[in-house]
Amino acid sequence: MLDQDIEQSRNQRLAKLRYYIVIGTVSMAVLGSGLFVLTTHTPKSSRDLSVINESPSTGEVKKTTQQIEPQDHGALRKQFQADLVVFEQERQPILDNRELVAWDSQAIAAITRRKDEALSQFAAGQYHDAIATLEQANNDAVDLQHSWQAAYQEKLLQAQQAYQQEDIARAQLFLNQAFSIQVSEAQGLLLQQQIDSYLRVATLLQQLNIAKIENNLSKQVNLLKEIVAEDPTRTDLVSQYQRAKKQLNDLTFSRYIAQGLKAIEQGHINKASIAYENAKRIDSHRNELKNLQQKIAKTQRTLSYDALLVQLENAAKADNWLAVAQLSKTAFGNDQKVQRYQRDANDIIRLQQQAQAYIHRPQRLHDGHIRSQAQAFVRKNMTLTLKSPRLSQQMQALTDLLSKANAEQPLRITSDGNTDIWVLGVGHVGKVQEKIVSLPPGQYTLEGRCEGYRNKQIIVSLSQQQEVSLVCDERIR
Repeated sequence: MLDQDIEQSRNQRLAKLRYYIVIGTVSMAVLGSGLFVLTTHTPKSSRDLSVINESPSTGEVKKTTQQIEPQDHGALRKQFQADLVVFEQERQPILDNRELVAWDSQAIAAITRRKDEALSQFAAGQYHDAIATLEQANNDAVDLQHSWQAAYQEKLLQAQQAYQQEDIARAQLFLNQAFSIQVSEAQGLLLQQQIDSYLRVATLLQQLNIAKIENNLSKQVNLLKEIVAEDPTRTDLVSQYQRAKKQLNDLTFSRYIAQGLKAIEQGHINKASIAYENAKRIDSHRNELKNLQQKIAKTQRTLSYDALLVQLENAAKADNWLAVAQLSKTAFGNDQKVQRYQRDANDIIRLQQQAQAYIHRPQRLHDGHIRSQAQAFVRKNMTLTLKSPRLSQQMQALTDLLSKANAEQPLRITSDGNTDIWVLGVGHVGKVQEKIVSLPPGQYTLEGRCEGYRNKQIIVSLSQQQEVSLVCDERIR
């Protein structure tokens, strides 16, 4: 709507500008005509002004005296001016429409000439004639617009009828003819979308018939969903899609309920809970769901404590700590032994994730701070590796990476022999011209000191053999 408002406002401003230009031109023309009459035909007495007409056949001059009533002329002038503003605002934008111009440029040219004729009559002081001529131009513009729209609607209707008869070639032909009259119109664009998707929809309809024969409800729902997405105007298939979707949801819901009940009979509470959640996502208010929930809760309460401990023990031996964590959340969650399993599971899972984070990004171990954290992590948590073979393998892999990260790298330092060089936080290199020092990978700050010169620092990230030069060369003033 904003674009339309802006365009309407622009058209109104243009119409007003045209109006002021026309009125100004007309007024100047009338004023000029009046001055001409006053200077060339000044009456000899105070009698009424006369209009002099020359007969085209005989050349005789015929005088016709008319009474001038300025107040009537003023009203007629204002009426014409108001009509002209209406024409510029309401009719001219339509006449300027490129699609309408392409459809009937001759009619638009005729209307424009009629409007120009009205302006000429107004300039000549023929106000009655000017008003009538402009009114005729306005009526012609309205008739042209109606004819234009009717021509478009006729072709669009023919295209719609052909599409309903599944004569796609004729439908496209008529629609192309409609678009040659008027392009950007919602109904036509919608029909074009239907025509474009017809072949795809026809293929899907064939597949839908096969799915119905196969009694494959899931496939029917998917196909109906694609069809209504391609062509939303097929309201019969939209309702069919809703019915099939509901039927499929009901069958799926019943299947989940049956799976949950069977899992309870077999003592598989986790599977029963999963089936319950799946059914709940389909319909959370049905009585069957509430019944399954009650049975799950009752089974959980009556589950043997010893059986739970056996499950926990077996899962722990299998190094399946995710299962241990899930099992420990049962109705016996307040028991000390169950809580111990739960703590171990939470700790081991957390440590496995932390160890994997170090292993996954070994380049981070080149940072001395992170490397120290990783070493502390290994030392602190080695005892839990006895309960988790996977954690033990991760700790070993991390230890190997730390050994590689701790391997010192050579750093070649060159200077002028006068600069006293320090590796801050590590040690003193001294006044050298060239020296190789070995440091663990990481970031270091080298500082040079020399009497009479400002101290100078450089930062080195040591992950491989590097060479740096450090010389104090800025005198103290």
